[in-house]
Amino acid sequence: MREKLNKVVQQILKFHHAEAPPKPRFRELVYFNKWKALAIVQREHYPGDFLYWKNRGLLESDYYSKGVRINPMWSFILPRLLKAGIRKITARGGYFSTANGES
Repeated sequence: MREKLNKVVQQILKFHHAEAPPKPRFRELVYFNKWKALAIVQREHYPGDFLYWKNRGLLESDYYSKGVRINPMWSFILPRLLKAGIRKITARGGYFSTANGES
């Protein structure tokens, strides 16, 4: 038990003392780009979300942390793929449809 605790503490210290932030996993990149695409596509419905992303420079960023190296292929493909999917869902009345059929 004590060995496991020491191992966890060492991992935490290594993480906090690292010079560069850890590389995000694919799933984290998908979520980042999903929320960024939602902020862009739905800026009229939720202007506060769009302003949050814009004011922090996240609309031009590949990830939350600066200096994180991301595979250029994912930086190119993910934003376009997710934005197109969200537009398609929204056009069908997906995310923001109301009881009376307005979106």
